[in-house]
Amino acid sequence: MLTSNWKLVCSVALLAVSCMDLTPVIAKSDSSTPGECEDSEDCEDGYQCVSLQTTRAGTETVSQCLPYNATDTNAVCSGTNWGLCPSFSSWKTPYDQINSVCTYFPATECVTGTETSNSGSSQTGVQCIGVNDGSGSTYTALYGCVDFDTSDSELLFGGSYTSASRSASETADQLADVLGSAQAIEEGCYPTNSSSGNSSSSGTSSTNLCSGHGTCYPTSTSGDEYACLCNVGYNGTYCSGVSSDECALPGQCLTGECDLESKTCKCEEGTTGNQCSECDPDSSKACNGNGKCSSSGKCTCDKGYTGTFCDGGKGASKKSGSTGDSQSASISTMSIFMGSMVVAVSALF
Repeated sequence: MLTSNWKLVCSVALLAVSCMDLTPVIAKSDSSTPGECEDSEDCEDGYQCVSLQTTRAGTETVSQCLPYNATDTNAVCSGTNWGLCPSFSSWKTPYDQINSVCTYFPATECVTGTETSNSGSSQTGVQCIGVNDGSGSTYTALYGCVDFDTSDSELLFGGSYTSASRSASETADQLADVLGSAQAIEEGCYPTNSSSGNSSSSGTSSTNLCSGHGTCYPTSTSGDEYACLCNVGYNGTYCSGVSSDECALPGQCLTGECDLESKTCKCEEGTTGNQCSECDPDSSKACNGNGKCSSSGKCTCDKGYTGTFCDGGKGASKKSGSTGDSQSASISTMSIFMGSMVVAVSALF
């Protein structure tokens, strides 16, 4: 249980958890994994490397360069701040099936107030947030990004974490169970649970949270309500509407990647339109050669093929022009959180 003088301080933990370093170099990724990184030194100026944890079959924990703005504390999901997580719309299968969720990870050695000495007051531990379970218990935690399996209704944490908020150690899965996170995530971010259904102008399958175009995040520290935070260029309760061709996340366009200089989508051949959400009827590579593209930019797939651009079924490769295996970052989210504790504590003294 947290004491009454427990404090919420964000700046140190935000920088520490994200391992931020705004060194102006080009992101180390290829056409099939735009924005992929191992640390922030791989990212362009103004971007930081953010990790998303997953145990989805055929994937590894992945990290992606996301925009960082020092004046916008909710730019990314990290530390004591909720915000955006990596987006994988243009990555090859199965990465494009990842559901990005900003949620709670148990944290240790958290700030519980100040201690007064001859040299004055000093903070002890890492800045964390307090999460209430609705029954009077409060848990210390940090925000982080994780995948969600809609078929099994579970968060795909890949590690074990201990919590200093209780006498017994608890894993991230156990904390999610206590908070009822899975049910809250589905109720707030899964289009098929809505009476209005999922009418997506981008042609996105309803198997993705936030239509695959945003991050599902907790709207309060009670942990019992979640909503969609849409990527720029998308709108709607479930981010199912395409509002412009503007982009900020390297992997958010349906094909190709986001041009980080012009902040617009650079589509692969065969696709066009805002967010590369339409097939190009004038291209020989429209619908990946597995269907017909209408004048309105919609694919009618040949028998045996599926997907917005007929890139699924019969062993078809994901996304036109994508080749090679994804060289996913193997950064451990556990090490990121542990690293944040070391950096944050050292910065306080």
